[in-house]
Amino acid sequence: LAACVAQGACLANLRGLALDDNALTLQAPPAPTQSPTPASLLSPLQSRMQQQQQQQQSPAETLGKALRRLPKLEQLDLNNNCLLGDEAAAELCTQLLASQPPDGCKHAPPLRMLHLGGTQAGNASAIACADAITSAGPSKEFPCSLAVLCISGECGDVGAKALAGVLTEQCPLRELYLGNKIGDMGVEGLARAL
Repeated sequence: LAACVAQGACLANLRGLALDDNALTLQAPPAPTQSPTPASLLSPLQSRMQQQQQQQQSPAETLGKALRRLPKLEQLDLNNNCLLGDEAAAELCTQLLASQPPDGCKHAPPLRMLHLGGTQAGNASAIACADAITSAGPSKEFPCSLAVLCISGECGDVGAKALAGVLTEQCPLRELYLGNKIGDMGVEGLARAL
């Protein structure tokens, strides 16, 4: 999918993408157990290939950046990908909701709905979303358009408080679904924001 989007306009009219009920992890495969060969023993080509492998983006970063190139994408549903961890989901959110358009694009996609329910997305993902909403505020050149956000049951007080911090009248969020790990502290933060 990421390669297809990167190649051109093959999905330029895509408005929604549902990858729900899959086995996505968006994590890089485990590194080989053997240590890398010293550079002095490698040919120039092998040395460049080894450097590229070390600099490779995570699948979450790659997918997030690729989806930002879709000019009409409004909905992304990753619901029930129970292997999708908080760190990978947070990286995806960071890339997907970045305030600046990707290179070669006039604007970021008008993403209005992000569904991470039934995943392990939690506090780190909530913080990444809150940071993105803050950095792409309504007075910015490229405001965030995220109206619906669902983060699974792994979001706790820390994530709830981070999101509460961006719930202002100018915040684009209209629906916020958080999981079942929030205690009194998180609820108090949300209540104050409302």
